[in-house]
Amino acid sequence: MNYRWIAPHSGLIDEVLANLTGKGGDYSGNIVVFPGKRPSHFLRKAIGKRQEGAFIPPLSLSMDEFIDFLYETKLGIFDRKTETIDAAAILYNIHRKNPLGSEGFFITADSFFPLGLKLYRDFEEFCIEKIPYQKIRGIELIADEKIPAETLKNLQSLSLFYREFYEVLAKLNFSTRSTRYRAVAERVGDIDLSAFDKIIISGFFALTKSESDLFKALSEKDNSLFIFHRADGVAQTLAALGISEDGPDPEPQPDNAAPPVITIYKSTDTHGQVFALSRLLNDNPGHRDSNTVVALPASETVFSVLHHGISMLEANAYNVSLGYPLLRTPVFGFFENLIELILSIDGDRLYVPSYIRFILHPYTKNIYLNGRADATRIMFHTLEETLKGNSTKTFLTLHEIEEDAKFLDSVTQQVTNAGIAAGKSDIRAHIKAIHDKTIRQYLSFKNTGDFALKTIALMTYIYEQSTARLHPFFFPFSEAFTLAAYSISNSMMRDIVFSDTAGYFNLFKRYVATCYCPFEGMPLRGVQILGFLETRNIRFDNVYIMDVNEDALPALSKEDSLLPFKARQILGLPTHIDRERLSASYFETLIAGAKEVHIFFVENNKKEKSRFIEKLLWEMQKKDHTLSDPTIPIQYNVDLKNTPPSAIVKTTYLLGVLKDELTYSASSLNAYLKCPLMFYYQYVLRLEKREQLSGSLLKKDIGTFIHEVLYEYFRTRVGVVLTETDIDEGRMLEIVDAKFDFLYGKDTVGAVYLLKKQLKRRMSDYLGKYALPLIKKSGIKILSLEEKIEHTHRGYKLTGRLDKVELRDGNKIFIADYKTTADSRSLEINHDRLNAADRDTWAAAIGTIQMPFYLLLYALKTGGNPQDLNGVFIQLGRTYMDEDIEIPLFKEDGQRFEPLLDVINGILDEIHDLHTPFNPTANSKDTCPQCQYRYMCGT
Repeated sequence: MNYRWIAPHSGLIDEVLANLTGKGGDYSGNIVVFPGKRPSHFLRKAIGKRQEGAFIPPLSLSMDEFIDFLYETKLGIFDRKTETIDAAAILYNIHRKNPLGSEGFFITADSFFPLGLKLYRDFEEFCIEKIPYQKIRGIELIADEKIPAETLKNLQSLSLFYREFYEVLAKLNFSTRSTRYRAVAERVGDIDLSAFDKIIISGFFALTKSESDLFKALSEKDNSLFIFHRADGVAQTLAALGISEDGPDPEPQPDNAAPPVITIYKSTDTHGQVFALSRLLNDNPGHRDSNTVVALPASETVFSVLHHGISMLEANAYNVSLGYPLLRTPVFGFFENLIELILSIDGDRLYVPSYIRFILHPYTKNIYLNGRADATRIMFHTLEETLKGNSTKTFLTLHEIEEDAKFLDSVTQQVTNAGIAAGKSDIRAHIKAIHDKTIRQYLSFKNTGDFALKTIALMTYIYEQSTARLHPFFFPFSEAFTLAAYSISNSMMRDIVFSDTAGYFNLFKRYVATCYCPFEGMPLRGVQILGFLETRNIRFDNVYIMDVNEDALPALSKEDSLLPFKARQILGLPTHIDRERLSASYFETLIAGAKEVHIFFVENNKKEKSRFIEKLLWEMQKKDHTLSDPTIPIQYNVDLKNTPPSAIVKTTYLLGVLKDELTYSASSLNAYLKCPLMFYYQYVLRLEKREQLSGSLLKKDIGTFIHEVLYEYFRTRVGVVLTETDIDEGRMLEIVDAKFDFLYGKDTVGAVYLLKKQLKRRMSDYLGKYALPLIKKSGIKILSLEEKIEHTHRGYKLTGRLDKVELRDGNKIFIADYKTTADSRSLEINHDRLNAADRDTWAAAIGTIQMPFYLLLYALKTGGNPQDLNGVFIQLGRTYMDEDIEIPLFKEDGQRFEPLLDVINGILDEIHDLHTPFNPTANSKDTCPQCQYRYMCGT
């Protein structure tokens, strides 16, 4: 065998170049085989640099390309290469035909797909390692330790699956990567490579049985040359080829190169390492060419590196080459929003929160209307506000949305104001077209192929009719996504029909989880941003390796296989230990060939440094005879000091607004009492937190729901004295059921179902344990329900809505207000602690000013005296329901309304006092944590 050793620091490309044969720039008589594709680009660059002119390159191939070349060109075999999804389909068909699986757990293709992938991966390993099915059959009892019992009931033996799978492939005239490797290895004697002057096999660390047999046969040819890096773990590979690592080297090389300068950085998060990378590249302009690599073991870091790590570089000053998971792309995020919406449909009604998420996705809301994307944004944001205005209605039909006249009128007015020529009919047609092209076409499918074709049509529609194609990386993402759908449409899965729509989505999602979006650029241009495996066999002067953590390098995941570790060892299959050894070899060789190395890792409560770094640190400590940690921490300078918010000074113009434009409610006075600055933001500037539709009743929605139920129940009883016959639990439950059916549909499930049960029990308890005893004790006459009162008091406009006004015992008027809270402290007033003349006592003594405010409003309307009235809060949120759920304003005789009136007047006067600014609260500890404006104040 002709072979050469090269030192770990030596460049493989240089060694290959030195051994090429050729005259006058013609290197076409050479075949060069590398493990991967990327070294070929660097070899051609090196040849061009040496020739300084035109040349004919050698046939430079990756190992997979070399096998295909021999299989098709030299052996003359032309068949169809099996796609992963076709392999899963064949295995699924084998599984279905077996009578043991007739009652199987994996009865649908989407459920079987993940198992099919594992089977396919295992079988391909068996095949490429030339393991006969009889040998597999002998270790099945060991494999049973790994396979769950439920799975075993639905699977035939691995050996029978293995044998039948490749028999079916042969009948279909299909081949796989492993069958091609095996065929080439077994028929290498039939292959004539004498037309080539030299066959160079270079850079291999580990070999499969098929590769080993092939290389053994090639090594017997006089025109072959094997080039190996000296590295840990390569001895086993060489032994399989009959080479001893300690054997003679035909041309030994001196190992006298200077070791690389290695610096290791520790960060608490990804951002730290990326910003450190940016700083290093800024400080080292010489590190901005193709001699510099940024290696990314974790693909999710790529966008942080692009946007922040190399932001100083022009677009033509770097190249990205790695596979990014298609499942993590915004294109799939858009599709997942649509899936979620479709699966939420109840009959013909859409789940509103899912619908809102879909229409507000940047791809959806930027579909063109007459060439204008802003028209669609106006339309969908207006629709969002319309739906949020009725947040308790969580299901709607598409027809209801498309025919909502109020919504259409509002959108038409807004787009007209924006200078967009579109009438009401145009808006209706536009939203209907979007629904048709996205939602409606996904309501049913003929089969899996039809689903895939509709997915391609959807992506084409978004590409052609929206601004999505202008987004960064949309084209490679959408192309990879479309190719995934196209693969399904042309696969053996295309005729499968699911009884449930979710089956199509589940199958597609599981297939997409196996797909990657390749970043492809000019391979030799500028700084190289590469996946870690892409750095194999390439020497770089400047090496930056990110995310050198245990979860990334080496990956912590064990075999994604149905075979346990022991079974893999028995069969001679590579294990996770072999993969870790291989990763270590790549890591050490990449470092050894560099002049300068920067290694980054994240260390926090979730991540730890890689074992590769631990080894490097130990070597560095031994060399320096010290136990000190040489890592450089990446630190942030963060000032966490809070600056107290500034007061807002009033102007004469602002006073005019406060006097003429504001109407004061109990809520606004409560806000001022808590924090004048909160009042300013909420009621003067009218800043509101953007509400998100959650799909479940929020606390305020539950309050609104209960108010509506109680109003519906008592509205026919206004003006009459209530008796025991007015307590009708059946009627109350009918009302609750009707309102839930209107909001959520008849088939409530999950949290909504539990909430419905809880509210029905709560309303029953309210009638039986509170209302009935109260009616027996006091004659109750309802005077009004949900009464809105607006009145002027000392020149100030006041407003309020009274839940219920009652006449008790024939002579005392009570104003009742329902509360869902169980905290009585926030509703009570400490009359003994309150001193109306001392402003500092107001906030501490008054839980809420609401009831005194309501008494004042009612007295202003009726001309009565507030002192003759009383008010009660009815706590519906209390665990136990009885008469004690009432919290009266006046609990004792002699408690006077006058101090409370003085406080109300004092608050109103203070709001309108030019010399009293809107100050921040004096009680920031209790007020600020729950305030929606705390981020504006910096508290």
